[in-house]
Amino acid sequence: MPNKIDLTGKRFGRLTVIEYAGKSKWLCKCDCGTVKAMNGEGLRKKGVQSCGCLCKERHPVKHGDSYTRLYKRYKGMLSRCNNPNNVGWKNYGGRGIYVCEEWANDYETFKSWALTNGYSPELTIDRIDNDGPYSPDNCRFVTKKEQACNRRDSRPISIGGVEKVAKDWVAESTVSYDGILSRLERGWSPEEAVFHAPQHPGRDPKTGRFVKVAI
Repeated sequence: MPNKIDLTGKRFGRLTVIEYAGKSKWLCKCDCGTVKAMNGEGLRKKGVQSCGCLCKERHPVKHGDSYTRLYKRYKGMLSRCNNPNNVGWKNYGGRGIYVCEEWANDYETFKSWALTNGYSPELTIDRIDNDGPYSPDNCRFVTKKEQACNRRDSRPISIGGVEKVAKDWVAESTVSYDGILSRLERGWSPEEAVFHAPQHPGRDPKTGRFVKVAI
């Protein structure tokens, strides 16, 4: 069995070896102050240079909220306004809806506003003026039902040069009020959303919802 290579006192990046800790590990002190047992082969052959602090500095975690509902709502808001490949883009970024600069450039600013303005996980962000931007003075948190009502009452739907809100198109359609709105949210064109008749009586082929059918 080959003699153990003495690493005591040697430096590897930010690590200074203090003493042998047994089982091929060496007790090291990092420049950040952490004392940790490190594998000798990792120090000599695999380029280990710190207790792990170096990696954290190179790849910092900005907020730790990546998997929270609030962050997903934030990313969804940005995508609808900035990504032409988003299914809802034409109803948001495609018609001039944007995210204000202070939110677009800083999630923490958005988060701070959300937590002081009634956010809770079951709520969704809603624009008070449906033609206005995502900004502190034009947004609020509401239930999905309240948001749908806001969209129904104020969202214009233009077909063939004629502009009406959803409730006014229902009289000319075989699709229900909710069905029209659901189709628009899924990326259907206004004309398809209003006039495309369900293929199966009583059920929309894309949304799977029961709809009004002409008799």
